Amino acid sequence: MHKQEQEAEKLVEAFLSGDEDALCKLVNLYKPMICAIKSRIYLKNLDDEDWYQEAMISCHEAIMAHDKNKGTFGTIYKNYFYNRIMTLLRFEMAVRRRIDRNMVPWTEDIDDLVQEPDNLYCTINEVGSKVCQKLTNVEMNAILVMLGKASVDDVLRDCNITLRQLNSARARARRKLYEILFST
Repeated sequence: MHKQEQEAEKLVEAFLSGDEDALCKLVNLYKPMICAIKSRIYLKNLDDEDWYQEAMISCHEAIMAHDKNKGTFGTIYKNYFYNRIMTLLRFEMAVRRRIDRNMVPWTEDIDDLVQEPDNLYCTINEVGSKVCQKLTNVEMNAILVMLGKASVDDVLRDCNITLRQLNSARARARRKLYEILFST
């Protein structure tokens, strides 16, 4: 048995014997696993304390379900924690709550957000000129494909490129557009 699993088994036994600190120690023992799942899944309304709380709840559930004959504690804990996080993600992504994700909090300074049309027109022109300056011909054609204004086959033929090169151009174009739009 692996050293971490041996320590986990001791902590599980300690918790079942009444040592409440053993639960915190177990969660800290599996902190790399928690961080790995946290880095792969973004939950809008969960801060670090919420992630820790979910890890504690999952750990408690895993302890109660743990059977030495059915596998290691680490495997059971990982499954419980991952499933709990996926349940939260499904809840967040539910169709009936999509409107909540897209809402912007109401502010009293709403007039500051509204711009005059002339200023907006100048900004659009400035962005448009920056786009034309920064993007290559292939990247411009990739944008046209993304917008549905050109077909993939036409762009591949006209630019004399492969599909892989077109996909690379799409990625570069997205990155450059993001930089242009959010740097101004």
